Amino acid sequence: MASRYQQGHVEKLGAWFYVRFRVDTPEGRKLVAERICPASGPGSLSAAQQRWKAQEIIMSKGINNQKKIIEANLGTTFRQQAEWFIEHARTTTRKPVAGSTIVNWQSCVDKWLNPRIGDSPLSQINNAVAKNLVSEMVAAKLSDKSISTYFGLVKMVSPVR
Repeated sequence: MASRYQQGHVEKLGAWFYVRFRVDTPEGRKLVAERICPASGPGSLSAAQQRWKAQEIIMSKGINNQKKIIEANLGTTFRQQAEWFIEHARTTTRKPVAGSTIVNWQSCVDKWLNPRIGDSPLSQINNAVAKNLVSEMVAAKLSDKSISTYFGLVKMVSPVR
């Protein structure tokens, strides 16, 4: 539901009308119901007014906030992908990677890559991000070979677009 606009579903439960919609939480998506108005008597609304009020409730919760929708759909971060990549390289049975290489990669990821681009979604790692990373390494006076090795690891973990 996070990838599209939600209108909610108005339904009558007991003596009240509710709007039901989905909310993304760290535990997963949850179906939430919020009271709109009483089914009859003072404070009751027409069907059109109920839909209008339902949209106000959904908007006030920030469900259809464009920024939240984009953030929910960005997916895997560089940090998560690097962790998976190193674990896969460590445990693969076909063309295994030497233990010393794994240690070197892990050190590179921990010291240089995760602090700078670790929380970036893979979809946002592009040429501009790569240029900034390399310029930071040059400014820190890393050797050309170290920069080449570290950037090669970035390309293996997340192909630069």
